[in-house]
Amino acid sequence: MPEVSVTRHPFALVLHTHLPMVINHGRWPHGSDWLSEATFECYLPLLRTIRRLVADGISPKWTISISPVLAEQLASPEYQRELQLYGDNLRRSCADSRAEFERQGDRAIVALTAFWEQFYEQMWELHRSLNGDLLGAFADLQRGGHLELLTCAATHGYLPLLSREESIHLQLRTAVETHRRHFGVAPRGIWLPECAYRPRYEWTPPTGRDRGREHRIRPGIEEMLAVHGLEYFVVDHHLVAGGQAIYPYREFVALPGDLAVETPQMPRLRPRTPYRPYRVASRGGSAQAVAFIRDPKSTLQVWSRDVGYPGDPAYLEFHKKHVPGGLRFWRVTDSSGDLGKKAVYDPPTAAHQAEVHAAHFAGLVRKTLEEGDGKRPTLVCSPYDAELFGHWWFEGPLWLEHTARALAGIGVEPVTLAEALEAVPARETLNL
Repeated sequence: MPEVSVTRHPFALVLHTHLPMVINHGRWPHGSDWLSEATFECYLPLLRTIRRLVADGISPKWTISISPVLAEQLASPEYQRELQLYGDNLRRSCADSRAEFERQGDRAIVALTAFWEQFYEQMWELHRSLNGDLLGAFADLQRGGHLELLTCAATHGYLPLLSREESIHLQLRTAVETHRRHFGVAPRGIWLPECAYRPRYEWTPPTGRDRGREHRIRPGIEEMLAVHGLEYFVVDHHLVAGGQAIYPYREFVALPGDLAVETPQMPRLRPRTPYRPYRVASRGGSAQAVAFIRDPKSTLQVWSRDVGYPGDPAYLEFHKKHVPGGLRFWRVTDSSGDLGKKAVYDPPTAAHQAEVHAAHFAGLVRKTLEEGDGKRPTLVCSPYDAELFGHWWFEGPLWLEHTARALAGIGVEPVTLAEALEAVPARETLNL
């Protein structure tokens, strides 16, 4: 294999999109409104961002995983009907809120109702220009070389805990078939639900009459991926570096003493850099796959409630909504403060902050890449849930756009995961 230049600075942004099956399960709070809200605030803004970058000669080269459950819903005629109803309700909410705050003489909120009217109308116009075919738009961008599309387990099942190999194979086979049907080609990679991996191991039933009596070898996840032509996936940093996993929800909720579970200690590992991919193979296994490693530095900048960008005081507060209507008119102000003390949102200030944070992130990525050992090529892989951008963090798509532009300006090379394997080949084999 020829040597790869260490002067390249490849960066792989990976976005995972998934929502559970909500079509035909009511509308609110966990029915079709959930999917419609994600469409207006995440999926359409992401498409707008990508198309805007491409129009300006910047190919983002993002890798986007679209779960089979989500793809089936986005292709459903019922989804189009529900989206139309949701859009009509948004228009009424904007008009009603504007009238209410005009009566109160609150000019700042009245201006924000106009902001929301314009935003939702722009998203609806984009939807119309695509003839409602979001999946086709993503497929076109992949054919143009601007994106790579991955799949996910068919029902987003947690693969290591499925009790039968047949179940895992059905998840993977259905995922590949669904992806090919919607996007025209089979996926090369997969987003494992919760990034959960399991090696080859000896299994015994945990319960029942055969507990401790029946023993059989269960194949590693990588062996089953290979059966279905899936070459690579993403895992968390601690699997190669040692240490403890990050459990974001456990940082928010203190478990009662009788429910608290002591976390098992991770085995001591020889620390390995997360800044290159690795071949993964189980001892005695029959096949391999490549694992891309989540970069902890860039992850914390976007995920952390303490130091992450979404907690900036200027950004839109997700949790406070005006009732009736559900529009949001307030900014974060203080990420740990009372919802009743939130200040009014100012879109220009938030937009400026997104550009500032994008410049910071681009600098962090460039610095991380330059801190490699100088002998082997380095890759920064930053994976996130796509719904964070726009849905939870309203300014997220704008931040992504500014980030793509900033990276292009400082010599960082965006790559899809498929391209990353060419830029930084996986040369070391691990047993995770």
